Amino acid sequence: MPITKIEMFFHPPRIAAPQSEVRRRAFTLVELLAVVVVLAVLAAMVLPKFVRSSERSKESALRVTLREVRNATQRFYHDTGMYPWSLEWLAKESIPDRALKLDGSRLTGISLTGWNGPYLDKVPIDPVSGTDLQYETEMPDVGVVRSSATGNDSGGVPFSSY
Repeated sequence: MPITKIEMFFHPPRIAAPQSEVRRRAFTLVELLAVVVVLAVLAAMVLPKFVRSSERSKESALRVTLREVRNATQRFYHDTGMYPWSLEWLAKESIPDRALKLDGSRLTGISLTGWNGPYLDKVPIDPVSGTDLQYETEMPDVGVVRSSATGNDSGGVPFSSY
């Protein structure tokens, strides 16, 4: 039975493509390697920026945390005339019965007049090191709050000088 013109229109005969066309439709190994190299170069340029931005945000959070705790310590001192026994005393709900004098001597069993605490909701940790902040209770640095992080920040400034 011969093929009609209508059948030819809806079902044209298939003609085999030349071998060169079949190969050209796929990517060559060299092209794939070129794409991988370009992506690797872009990743090498972008990833350090993300890593440094994370470090900078922790450093900024550390500065804010130190300012907050130092302000709370100074408010405690201005209200009572003494420094808190430890940083945890800044978050106490009740009037502390212990405190530090300016010379570092420890007083216990006292009643602090003028106490308006708590001065913090909770004592924050050092965002850079992930540990407790350092609180000095000895002369000459009684009441000084420092970072517990070691080393330098992304700008080369020692954390101990924050």
